[in-house]
Amino acid sequence: MFLLKVVMKRTDLKKKGYLADTVLTALEVEMKDYRLWDSPNLYFLVKANGSKSWQFRYKNEIGIWTWKGLGQYPKVKSSQARKIARTFLNEIEEGTFFKNREEEAQTYSLTTLMEGWLNTKLINWDKNTYQKAKASIQKHIYSNFGQHDFRYITAKEWFDFFQNLQRDVGIKSQVEKLFYYVKDAYDWAEVSHKFKENPVKNLKKRLDKYKGNNLKFVEIGELSCH
Repeated sequence: MFLLKVVMKRTDLKKKGYLADTVLTALEVEMKDYRLWDSPNLYFLVKANGSKSWQFRYKNEIGIWTWKGLGQYPKVKSSQARKIARTFLNEIEEGTFFKNREEEAQTYSLTTLMEGWLNTKLINWDKNTYQKAKASIQKHIYSNFGQHDFRYITAKEWFDFFQNLQRDVGIKSQVEKLFYYVKDAYDWAEVSHKFKENPVKNLKKRLDKYKGNNLKFVEIGELSCH
């Protein structure tokens, strides 16, 4: 027995705003990205590649309208997105929005996460191992994702990043080490930030295989959290 997937065109929507989860799931992907208004300052983004996410629209400090991502759907449900949007609107009214976003950006930046994770390795790694690992992370990971909110970096973004390192940059011998650094850092995030999602945990089997001595200066066993 086959179940037919329900698809809804945005032109079929009978009312504007407060989109039901059944509608969000069924919304048709189009050739170009589009947004639908859900509630004050909250929009639902449907991208041409099939991804769906929430965005909050606000004026930045110089008065220009700007978008802030609130997370992928269905990971972030409609009720959660509306709650976040209401919180942001209250902060804007109180004048604390920009200060809070700066603090949030610092707390949840990938750099903050990775630096905290590296500090847990100071006891178990020798100085040479630590310095090489940190230099590799700074060169390849921080340059791409350093200031990103690690909670919102998707599995697809990480996959594209690692695959690019393998195929285009050509550093296959370092990719597995970098992969384990990131995977272990996300495991550490459950302790440091109470964040339980790990977007890279199932990616290794999808990356190109490399038969060389992948972990020359760090053994895989050393990379786990202690």
